[in-house]
Amino acid sequence: MGGYIGSRSVVLSTTAANVQDVTATDTTPEVTIINNTHEDTDGGREGKVIFKGQQSGGEESTLAEIQGSHDGTADDEKGDLIFRTNDGSDGTSPTEVLRTNSAGNLLITSSDQNGLTLNTTDSNGGFIALKTSGTAKGYIGTSHHLVSGGSPSEDDITIRAEGKLQFAIGATEELRLDSDGLKFNGDTAAANALDDYEEGTWTPTLHRGDATAVTTTNPVGMYRKVGSLVFVQFSLTRNDATAHSGNLQIKGLPFSGETLTYLVRLPAGSAWIDNGAGSDRVGWPYIASSNQLLFLQDHRVDTSRYQQIANLTNSRPIYGSAAYITT
Repeated sequence: MGGYIGSRSVVLSTTAANVQDVTATDTTPEVTIINNTHEDTDGGREGKVIFKGQQSGGEESTLAEIQGSHDGTADDEKGDLIFRTNDGSDGTSPTEVLRTNSAGNLLITSSDQNGLTLNTTDSNGGFIALKTSGTAKGYIGTSHHLVSGGSPSEDDITIRAEGKLQFAIGATEELRLDSDGLKFNGDTAAANALDDYEEGTWTPTLHRGDATAVTTTNPVGMYRKVGSLVFVQFSLTRNDATAHSGNLQIKGLPFSGETLTYLVRLPAGSAWIDNGAGSDRVGWPYIASSNQLLFLQDHRVDTSRYQQIANLTNSRPIYGSAAYITT
């Protein structure tokens, strides 16, 4: 059965002694409200459901309204659905708090900082829960995070985009994150992306010019990698005074270097070598063709200087740093 309410108002009240209901029983029960005013105004052709109640002193107050009305001023069929609630001092004119328009947009208004306010009585937060078949996949606006994982208390955050994430000031892109890495100032070239940053340790080993290992103690190495640029520092103490010629070699670099790439020199590329004879040496590290070792070459390159670097007194330290491009 269908119930039709035309230009008349139907008032429903509930008291202890008087209960009135509108009941429609059918396979598709419905209540139809028709405004018979011919108009195309925005907000016209309206129909309302008004919810009223009586306070403890008997005063009647309007608590909320649901209104359907025309959206726009054209001679068309577009409609709005508007929800209004009384904020405590609205009298018979409750304040609009939510509207869905003919375009399917959900418009929410709030007096709290003139924006959308989502509030919850849950101590964990979780203002918006995202679920699949009832299983929580994430929350927006938890007590600790803007976006979180499977429950409000989780610390993990994942923000995912199938293409790229862009950050702009006004209309100017300042930062982009895509599959190439991090790019700046609107740059889109893959070669200009910062794709890695890390810090760590490595273990330097010392070898003579003929590649024979030299006994050392206290080997320490640290590195910092920014994109393809690697900075390394190392220190160790030589415990082998066997004479030989050729450059000393430091092996064990944390990343392979480009073959024959000469390193940044002072201060990022140098080595201090204590020969125990009052004539300490300064060596220039550079990447050898095997690309995972440094040669400590004297700053005056000739056979005699190779010999002086190589023939160190026992228990003497070697310190160094270098910068190189990794493959």
